[in-house]
Amino acid sequence: FAAIGACTSGLWITLMIATAATVVMAITATVIVWRGGDTEIAKEPVIAVLPMQDFTGADGGAIRALSFTGELIHRISVHPDLMALDLRTVTNPAVANLQQGNAQEKLGADYFVQGSLNPARGGTQIRARMTDASGLVVWEDETVRDLGDQVEARAAQAEIAGHIAAALGTTLTGIDYCEPSTDGEAVAAYYEGWQLYNQRSGEGIAAAARALEKAIEIDPDYARALTDLASVYQRFGFWLAEDPTPYFADRQSFDAFLDEAPGKIWDLSKRAIERCPSLGVAYLNYEFARTIADQRAVYDEALRREPDNGILLNDSINFLRTYGHIDLAGEYARRAYRKDPLNPRAAHLLSSQLHYRGDIEESIEMEIEARELGYSARVTNTFLAFYYASLGDAERLDRLLAESWPDGFVADPIMPFDPRRFILARNDESARDALIVEFARVLPELDGTNTERHLRWAK
Repeated sequence: FAAIGACTSGLWITLMIATAATVVMAITATVIVWRGGDTEIAKEPVIAVLPMQDFTGADGGAIRALSFTGELIHRISVHPDLMALDLRTVTNPAVANLQQGNAQEKLGADYFVQGSLNPARGGTQIRARMTDASGLVVWEDETVRDLGDQVEARAAQAEIAGHIAAALGTTLTGIDYCEPSTDGEAVAAYYEGWQLYNQRSGEGIAAAARALEKAIEIDPDYARALTDLASVYQRFGFWLAEDPTPYFADRQSFDAFLDEAPGKIWDLSKRAIERCPSLGVAYLNYEFARTIADQRAVYDEALRREPDNGILLNDSINFLRTYGHIDLAGEYARRAYRKDPLNPRAAHLLSSQLHYRGDIEESIEMEIEARELGYSARVTNTFLAFYYASLGDAERLDRLLAESWPDGFVADPIMPFDPRRFILARNDESARDALIVEFARVLPELDGTNTERHLRWAK
């Protein structure tokens, strides 16, 4: 993110949202509806919370600004009638700046919260304001707090979130909120881990685990750190499968950890929900670690607790698709993307969901967007190859194969077959059936099981 220019007597920094003009799909609706189980939730208005800018020049200032932004988003999101867009996950430094007016059109936000941390005598000056989509200032304020004191930092975050709610005619009073640690070092380690996790790489997830472990070592009762470390451990098997050395001394240590992981995840999640029962991700990790049979009920309950949580929505999509809940998976994919529109994983999952629904050209555009936002080129190119193949578009497929696999296509667990076989199978029923069976046969190698769901997934 870039801070560009000064406005209003030089006091305010105009924040530019870093994104590509072609990256964020235009969404015009401002009322977001989620239906899961027997629950229907409509959220209006939509508030884009832009990352706080740090101008203090202090050590750890960037992480402090990130944590301040994160807590504002959490505090606003727990309100049943407010939706705070999370715009912190942009990882591609090459994306262009987007003016706020265009951001309203792209993101469908009704309001924008922006601000900065500045040096001041006796502490840090916090400037914050909220504007509507036309740029009219709805609320603004500034205060000086000692952000090195986490109690004061929490009070400032709660105060600003309360002002935002009041400006919109509501209140946050009496709403259950999972407070961060009172130890500033633990909070800094937690948000460092959050930032590293969103790099979506083996090195990033290993460093995220160490940062979150540090946060818990400092404050063993830090519920969000406990929750996110459990989520990180869950993903070790994917991100470190090819090369476990960013975290483990050798593959034997990695394999041993995977055997112990369910117990570790269960313990971390149990401790988190004991301290903060409203954390839906902690509930999900806890129940899954206990191998609960009715996973759909677990997802519904987790989303009842945190219906706005992009991680929950994204994680539920593959499960719902595998068991035939295509329409609900589509709702979750759009809601996850709506919540976190600059998150490359959200764009990727929405792309695949659009393909399931048959909107293949739109899925191609969304997959290209995921790649531009920083999602793995290997994954996105492989999915694009499959999409071109499912269209029967041999020309675009051959061009992509030549660009991405100049030495010839190399099969891997993501795409175990040359995608040109899909084109051949489009008009040949026996070739298609053989490909489905072959695909289902290799899927157990991905998770160590061999069930009927692999055949359904392959189909």
